[in-house]
Amino acid sequence: MIKKNRTKIIGILAGAHPAHVEIFGRFTNSLFFVLGPWAPGRKLNPLWNLIRYIFAGFRVALFNRPRVVFIEGASPSSIIAPILRIFLPQVTIFALVAEDIFYKALQNLMEPRSILVRFGFKKVDYVISIGQMLAEQVKEVFPKKRVFVMYPKINVERLRQLTSIQYNPDAPFFLQIGGGNPYYKGVDITVSLLSTIKEINPRADLVILGYDAKSLEWDTDKLVFPGRVSNIGNYLSQSCLMIHPGRSDAFPVATLESMAAGVPPMVSDLTGTKELIAKVNPELVRSLETRDFQNGLCWFAQLSPEEKLKLSQKCREIVLQFLEIDLPSKNKQSIEAIEKIIRDLALGDREKSN
Repeated sequence: MIKKNRTKIIGILAGAHPAHVEIFGRFTNSLFFVLGPWAPGRKLNPLWNLIRYIFAGFRVALFNRPRVVFIEGASPSSIIAPILRIFLPQVTIFALVAEDIFYKALQNLMEPRSILVRFGFKKVDYVISIGQMLAEQVKEVFPKKRVFVMYPKINVERLRQLTSIQYNPDAPFFLQIGGGNPYYKGVDITVSLLSTIKEINPRADLVILGYDAKSLEWDTDKLVFPGRVSNIGNYLSQSCLMIHPGRSDAFPVATLESMAAGVPPMVSDLTGTKELIAKVNPELVRSLETRDFQNGLCWFAQLSPEEKLKLSQKCREIVLQFLEIDLPSKNKQSIEAIEKIIRDLALGDREKSN
């Protein structure tokens, strides 16, 4: 571990996702919460966010004056990093990214947010990417940036609960675990699959967690929207398939939880966990369009109960291998590399002072 007292290191958290707070806690002396504690589905005015990011940049630059800064989020980093660089030319800046902004930047280079991120991100020294898919997108936009890949974990107790679930191939629910921006999670594609699901099984329900039905634009009378729930396992235990048509969703923990519960997830090829899910069966990874997901549902419906149980077992084997062996090893490599950068900075500063 870094001897933090030798180098002033601050973490600036915008969304303040618990997984990101944990990552920043490994490296920083103190944390600055720009928008307050994390809350699922929180919606704030973009202009208000911008003002808070600018305020955070000036406050940290003028009053904290750190040697190293970690910033959560691509948009906050693109605003805060240039401000820090003006007042603290020698500051070293790490940006943690987990959102779809780089995918959007590659799709539309002239979109205002894309222009802002590509301009402001030039002032960032290093990038921490949540998942390999997003790291590749970052490298497409900034090929010279050094990117460290890290992965989110599942709480040990929660994992134990999920692995105790007994999968039922005839369960009545087709499930999506949402939360956050519904477009980013592909909820519109999931909703468009309702008629196909009913054709496959008229008694089946399409259940979408994480949203208030009143806040969505679709006709929700034929859907089940329980909202935000504390025990996702109750819903996974009644599900035969989990659907997640993510639009560049970096590395959604919901798909890992589904695999741990033995419920096969069907995801888009713009979902960061697609490599893991493809190991279960390539048919579970679909292109980002309704028709291909419909084809995927028809393929799944034709499987025998025994074949679905084999998918379930393979899901658990692959996700536990990843969570217990691969993830700790890959995260350790990135952590050690970042710690080395900080130690080298501290050593260089001491040599200059001497």
